[in-house]
Amino acid sequence: MTGCSPTGRSGRRDHRGRFVGLPGALVGVRQRLTAAEALAIYTIGSAAACGDEGWKGRLAPGFLADFVVLDRHPLAVEPEAIADIRVLHTHVGGSRVWTRAQ
Repeated sequence: MTGCSPTGRSGRRDHRGRFVGLPGALVGVRQRLTAAEALAIYTIGSAAACGDEGWKGRLAPGFLADFVVLDRHPLAVEPEAIADIRVLHTHVGGSRVWTRAQ
């Protein structure tokens, strides 16, 4: 895997067959994740994998306030649209550090 786009990776989580040239066929059906499962793995799961689950991975009092603001809610769009979600702002430690140019 290359790159580090959460929307790009999780956007491919449940329609694997379409990316291997098998129209209408699903490959790896038992390996599919819901959007909520993919989001939890990318946030809470990655913090736990690093041993940082006590202060990273969720928005809660006492946790590091690193997060992004997206143009659409990843749990409210069709799976095919997840890869098209754009990051509008990035916050680190609670402060905005990046804003998408208009």
